[in-house]
Amino acid sequence: MALMSLAAHRCSILLLATALGFVPAVTLSQCPHSGSSRPAVTWPGFATALQNGRYIVVFVDAARRAQLPPTGARLVGCDGESAEQLARQRLEGSAPANAARLLWNTDGSLAPPLPSACTFETAAGQTAYRMQYAPASAAVISAAIAAAAGESRPLPYPRLF
Repeated sequence: MALMSLAAHRCSILLLATALGFVPAVTLSQCPHSGSSRPAVTWPGFATALQNGRYIVVFVDAARRAQLPPTGARLVGCDGESAEQLARQRLEGSAPANAARLLWNTDGSLAPPLPSACTFETAAGQTAYRMQYAPASAAVISAAIAAAAGESRPLPYPRLF
């Protein structure tokens, strides 16, 4: 895995903070590798949290719920690697703090490749899901991060379920 430069790491943090509304829009001079002042967080439609050493789905995008693992499902692994191996590659040793973004891409091509299929375990058994990545709005990402942190943050639109 290629290491991220300090400037690229700073840029990815600024872009994510901008998407979440914590800082004003980042200018291109602050983040020269970006073609936009608004980051495109690419995600599979759910967030995980590290709970008792396991990656558990804690947030699912209501608009895509039918094609995603349910809340409470445990991530077994992706593309033949265990969830722990995947976390070591994608989170660079910061698993507890960043477990929500285990399967997200927040910094373009600098991150390791996203998996194409993942297996989850529920009370009904194990199920494989094909990952379908798409950009997410800042409001949805903010709610997902809050869920992973154990907080409740309402979405700016009514819940469908």
